[in-house]
Amino acid sequence: MCKVGAPILEAALVLAVSATTEVKKIYQAFLWIALGIGNKDTAQYALSEYLTLAEGENGKLMLSLVQKTLSKIESVEDVLWTTSEVF
Repeated sequence: MCKVGAPILEAALVLAVSATTEVKKIYQAFLWIALGIGNKDTAQYALSEYLTLAEGENGKLMLSLVQKTLSKIESVEDVLWTTSEVF
């Protein structure tokens, strides 16, 4: 998690909340992995690091996405298997 990587996370965030359903799921899975949401030991650290780097309203948007969607994902494989028709 660094300033150089923040634009990538911000682009993924935009697509995770505003794209079509299939695309949203792919980017939600990406953010789930990038923020380490599945690993309770690192998830809080990664999210707080992102929030310090976030620009504009992206911090609030990411926090909302994590609370409402990403924290409910048990396994990224579940998300990817439900979007297999995209590939």
